[in-house]
Amino acid sequence: MYKVLESMLEDGHPDLPFILSWENEPWTRTTNRGNRVEVLLPQTYGHEPEWEDHFQYLCRFFDHPSYMRRNGAPIFVLGSTKNMREVLVPMLRCWRRLALNHGFSGLHIINALGSSVHHPDDVGTVDAASHYWPHLFNNFDIPKSKCASTEDLPLPSNQTIQYWGSFAGFGERFKNCEKDTNFETDLKESFAQMARSSRSFAPNIFFHTAWNEWKNQAVLEPSTTSGFTILEAIRSALNQMPIRIISESEFC
Repeated sequence: MYKVLESMLEDGHPDLPFILSWENEPWTRTTNRGNRVEVLLPQTYGHEPEWEDHFQYLCRFFDHPSYMRRNGAPIFVLGSTKNMREVLVPMLRCWRRLALNHGFSGLHIINALGSSVHHPDDVGTVDAASHYWPHLFNNFDIPKSKCASTEDLPLPSNQTIQYWGSFAGFGERFKNCEKDTNFETDLKESFAQMARSSRSFAPNIFFHTAWNEWKNQAVLEPSTTSGFTILEAIRSALNQMPIRIISESEFC
């Protein structure tokens, strides 16, 4: 999959603002009818030399003019911090030092809530949390009928920035988009709550699961089943939002 990203560096397409999210989970499969989980490819992190090599590779993307930053710090998402307890603090400390040496103002690290919870040790280590739907159901008391964030979640520190999100279908909860209006309704409420609240940080990123994760039926991409229904729901929700001109400085 790295070839897709590297091709973007070579040809400049798609020419859109972007960030990277590291899905740092081991590859597993469930066997014996769900009674045993077999690890196919473990996720290892190495030590400082490997962390430095990893950061230097990421810098190829961080330096891209379309890469999104917050106050000059490249934005980077960790898919899960739960398996990084022993290396999280020293690795991020190393990366932040390298970022300063590279000329950035630092790094803006986001922990994806859902695959993991926001551990007390994350406070002061990561800078923000994103709402990773529908995995939020695993760790938070959220009505199963919801499809989008309408408020911040209870975390160990109320100072943590939270980026909201949504999903239109996932696995067995796949929605018939031609009949189910929950997604559009919830999305409009989510955007309306964001407009009413004092969410003054920029850029205010919204995470949707997902563009084309067909395996789990988490799809925004048009299909023969639902056509453009989900994209049209997003357009309808966006049309009710107040227009605000985003300055270039908010993305760099």
